[in-house]
Amino acid sequence: MRPLSNPLLKLLLKLRRKPFFSVCCIVMLILMTDIVVYKTGGTEFAFTHIMYIPIIVSAFVFGMRGSLLTSIIAGITLGPAMPMNTAGGIMQEPRSWLLRTVFFIVMGLVIAYLFQRIKTEHQKLIKKSYEHYLTGYPNLNKLRLDCDEIISKGIPFSLLVFKITNLDYINKYVDYIVEEKIVFNVLEILTNHFDKINIYCIAKSQFAVIIRECSIDNACCKSKEFLHNFREPVLIDGLPVDLTLRGGIVNHPLHGTESDDLLKKLWRSLDQERIDEEDISIYENRTAQKNKENYEVMISLYDAIKNNEFSIVYQPKINLKRNEVIGLEALLRWNNGTRGYINPEEFIQLAEYTGYINEITKWVVENVIDQLLAWKSEDLITKVAINISSKDLKDDSIIDYIKEQLECKKIEPSALEFELTERTIVDNENKVGHLLGDLSNLGLKISLDDFGTGHNSLIHLVKLPIDYVKLDKFFIHNIEDINNKPLIEGVIKTVHTLGMEVIAEGVENEDQVKILKAMGCDNIQGYYFSKPLQPDAIKEFISAFKNI
Repeated sequence: MRPLSNPLLKLLLKLRRKPFFSVCCIVMLILMTDIVVYKTGGTEFAFTHIMYIPIIVSAFVFGMRGSLLTSIIAGITLGPAMPMNTAGGIMQEPRSWLLRTVFFIVMGLVIAYLFQRIKTEHQKLIKKSYEHYLTGYPNLNKLRLDCDEIISKGIPFSLLVFKITNLDYINKYVDYIVEEKIVFNVLEILTNHFDKINIYCIAKSQFAVIIRECSIDNACCKSKEFLHNFREPVLIDGLPVDLTLRGGIVNHPLHGTESDDLLKKLWRSLDQERIDEEDISIYENRTAQKNKENYEVMISLYDAIKNNEFSIVYQPKINLKRNEVIGLEALLRWNNGTRGYINPEEFIQLAEYTGYINEITKWVVENVIDQLLAWKSEDLITKVAINISSKDLKDDSIIDYIKEQLECKKIEPSALEFELTERTIVDNENKVGHLLGDLSNLGLKISLDDFGTGHNSLIHLVKLPIDYVKLDKFFIHNIEDINNKPLIEGVIKTVHTLGMEVIAEGVENEDQVKILKAMGCDNIQGYYFSKPLQPDAIKEFISAFKNI
């Protein structure tokens, strides 16, 4: 049973808040018990035990003193004046009602003591629920409670949040005691800038501050002053530790009139753009609108396959030496019934976030293989590259699905190529080598996309079964810069030394083509030769390209 939903407990709590009313109720209960005992035949029957009800009520409302007084009064009213047998007119012996009174007193005191212990423990639990377990500072529960109280009084205030963004990273290399000292150090600096009573530790790495009757601008200035303390490393046991903090600000009533709403916006403010190169951001409603749009896109994403809203276009890849189309890259497009065409960068990221990317990748694999079969029936043999997400490489079923599709539809594995970015590799370094090895053993080709934008690029080339390296668009767009040419040329030579081919993507003009050809680049892809094409336009493009 949930105590707060118990009507009897609610009544007792109400009595505790109204002492005079409680006294009247207890007196009435005693008198009613006396009447019941008298009318039912006297004290020799069990109805005398009803007197424990007013004693228990008194113990709950007034404690030991109240229960003692009530027990004595109850014992006397059931004492010398109350017959043992009403019908026979037999009175009680003194020792009988005195002993009963002693029982009333003992039981009343014991019950009052138990109630007091329960109350004390309950208060401890309440206090603990409002304190952060490590620091003892008020926690998120207390922050929400205080916000409600201030809002109910109609007082405007600004709410600040600060987060140690690199605390988890620091924890990888130090003892947990150092982590705790960092937290206390930040709290100490906070108390030097704000009243301690207004500081809250809402998580190990997050702190909040309430400033009553404070404007956004003033709150921003105070936040900057606090964050300036961390421009230099702080000393923890003589060890300099470089802490990175971010701050967010919301204001009542500017950003909301309910504590839950304000706190949600406070968390979101941490992820917004910074102000004047400072690590502070003020909540903006446009962020909420963007989040709402993202949510709507995520919901629509789950029905996109079922509603046949996805389609695939193909961008040709050209070999510079042979001047021929060597393959295509499959690019996913989404035409939503409500929102129209949605940017792939937008919905792919959301699909990765929700975990739905695996289903999308399987859909792409199946449809690309079906398209290869359709082209084969038209005597068009080509290769298609499919982009793989970091989430795909965490799902072993993807490899099994690819094998199943290849075997079921009797497609040569060499007709498929998989592209993955360096970020994908970094996110799954321990597993990616094994999975790429499986794909390579099947006969599929592997391309490393966006080469040069990640970490340890050369290490990936040496360790992984890579067939093609795609130069990032950044290098191609700046290829005419004299400082970039030696770098790009060096990358091409290194890739060739390792027995791989280079694909330059994002090629848009003839000058870029000439420079890349002079550098020895193998293949290019971009709008200079063709934009992404519909499947039924590919055969015509390849035929026309042969005649150039």
